[in-house]
Amino acid sequence: MGFHNSVLYAWTSVGPGEPCPVSNVLPDINSRFCFYSSRTFAPEDWTYLGQYSMSPPTTPDELIFEIVFAPLRAGCSGGPYMYIYTSQKRILRTSSAPPDWNNFIDVTPGDLPPDTTGFRGVFAAVDQGSRTRLFYGNYSPSDIDPPSGVFVWHSDNCGNGWTTFPLGGGRQLHSIRADPQDSQKIYATIDTESIERPNPWYGLWRSADGGDTFQRVSENYVGIDFVFQSDTSKVLLESDGEAGFLGPLLSWDTTTPFADTQIAAPWPSTSGPSWAGSGHAIFLTSEQNIMLESVGEEGALSFRNGIWYLAPPAYDTAVLLEDLLPPIRTVTGAGTIASATTYEPHGLEDGETISVSHVETISVSRVDCGSSGASFDADDVTAMVTGPTSFTYNCSSFCPQHGNGGFVKKAHAPFLYPNRTVEVTAPSGVTYLYSNNVRIVKPRFVGQ
Repeated sequence: MGFHNSVLYAWTSVGPGEPCPVSNVLPDINSRFCFYSSRTFAPEDWTYLGQYSMSPPTTPDELIFEIVFAPLRAGCSGGPYMYIYTSQKRILRTSSAPPDWNNFIDVTPGDLPPDTTGFRGVFAAVDQGSRTRLFYGNYSPSDIDPPSGVFVWHSDNCGNGWTTFPLGGGRQLHSIRADPQDSQKIYATIDTESIERPNPWYGLWRSADGGDTFQRVSENYVGIDFVFQSDTSKVLLESDGEAGFLGPLLSWDTTTPFADTQIAAPWPSTSGPSWAGSGHAIFLTSEQNIMLESVGEEGALSFRNGIWYLAPPAYDTAVLLEDLLPPIRTVTGAGTIASATTYEPHGLEDGETISVSHVETISVSRVDCGSSGASFDADDVTAMVTGPTSFTYNCSSFCPQHGNGGFVKKAHAPFLYPNRTVEVTAPSGVTYLYSNNVRIVKPRFVGQ
């Protein structure tokens, strides 16, 4: 989703031979992006705008991360412009006054390392008064060794030409943003993944000269995306890596020349598996509340996944808004019916579609199981709620007798992940949050 000048924008993609929905345009041999807009909210009245054909037809699956609108400033002509950047390291530009949604030009820097892929947050258009400066950072997947290192490209002529600044031998630029109070200060988060630490690249970087040069200002933790609270001097970052064990939010004081990043809010205590993992899709509301999603990572970190709320000014207490993967304590089976209990309230709705996975079976001696390898795992089944920490569902075949562990996944996609959330206030006065294909009424909290 994108929001600009009171208009909500959305996009989808279709494969070769498929038409864009409601476009009345014949399909061709290429995959395409399809663009839409709406001036109404809840419900939305979508208007088809145009499409972009991804040529050649062998182009892999490609996702748009964000639509960015930029004002016209010196060094550009024919604008103002709109940009989209994609998972296949592409930056596409078209005029945004009015937008020509069928005439995108590829303005991707021409000297990107070959191991670069696209990632959410690696592109920004910054209004610096006399100019609009574009920024792009590269992202090397963790399974490519050695990585090419991390670079930041900037363009002062709408992407027609780019200047490169090498940050060094890191692996991934997670996000790049400008301080909204001072557009000459540009921040970037750099991860080195498997590269041994300490090293001179891992952490938070800042440019004090508008993006011409960068210096590392914090080295102890790395964040992913980040926001700036208007009444403080803090950069607030989603936690990642080692910080994921400690809490969902990091903070760094912009008034210090060099200081370690701090854990702003610890994880709350839990009777089940610990909260941990990488943050995703941080969002700062107009009231300066923070919402973010923690995504547990298989292996070193927890599987747990939740949406959290943190309040100003300290943002030191993380309140769980929704547990997206409630952990299962025990499961018992009777025929094809499984009865599960969770460590904490599961938040399921009666009749909700769920999936159950990674349940450890203690006993499969029940005669009904036979040699079929029966399991408590199940996809797209209906939950029947029997209590705040209990529910039943159907196994795909006869259930084992007993099991424990695992998670119950709710049917709806995580709300905030993976794209940035937009906030829209309708003429009725109701404020909505849009992310992916989900719209919710913005939560209100005590004191607001």
